[in-house]
Amino acid sequence: MEDKKEEIIEEFKREIGCGTFKGKPNYTKLKPISQLLDAMELASPHSALILDFYKHNIHYISPSSLLLCGYDRNEVIKMGYDFYKKIFSVEDLKRFKELNVACIDFIRTLPAEDREGVFMTCDIVLKHKDGYTVSLNRKAKPYLYTDAGDLWMVLCCTNYSLCKETGETYVVLPKCKKRYKYSFKKKSWEEVFYIELTDTEKMVVYFCHIGKTGKEIAEYLSLSIHTVSYYKKQILKKTNCTSMKEALIFLSAISNFK
Repeated sequence: MEDKKEEIIEEFKREIGCGTFKGKPNYTKLKPISQLLDAMELASPHSALILDFYKHNIHYISPSSLLLCGYDRNEVIKMGYDFYKKIFSVEDLKRFKELNVACIDFIRTLPAEDREGVFMTCDIVLKHKDGYTVSLNRKAKPYLYTDAGDLWMVLCCTNYSLCKETGETYVVLPKCKKRYKYSFKKKSWEEVFYIELTDTEKMVVYFCHIGKTGKEIAEYLSLSIHTVSYYKKQILKKTNCTSMKEALIFLSAISNFK
């Protein structure tokens, strides 16, 4: 089993690593972002991660990151990509590798102007150090490209998810209002409906997020309770969810309702 995981990690490194770069990145650019994230951690704990595709390592991970799964931060940074062998099953690691390579290959095909604002979101199931499983949604945004245009550093953030397995993955292009879903069966990307909420729907989502009741939302927005119910139904319809709780988690994952 460990040999299989090692094989998957080595494939991952070959497909996205330094061998695919047209030149060496300038690492003098990186110190300020790590210092900034550490400063933010003091003000408000977050779950951030920076991946270095050139060196195949974890450049930064916040002390309170959900991805740590009970492991020590410095230990995780030292392990680099080998850390994935600790927190993924063989099958989930295989899927995780595939979807990451697919995301990077997809971004490489985009014109420079369409890369602005692009981000990926995927559901992952991890194994905690204490033996239980953790379901997370990971959002990843290209942070730095090399002068030659290679994707070098990626900033990731994670939140808890309701997912049952590693896999559901989207690439979102807010600038051109497009969203693509990865198909493991077809090994390709399929354009899907881009979710765009009205200003009032966004306000309803916000108030639901902070725990306001339908009556309170109606008072805040000067609407009737029936109208608030209508907007909730529209939100559920657009997100293809069966409850507002599910819709809030989904919208948080895809991010384009803000």
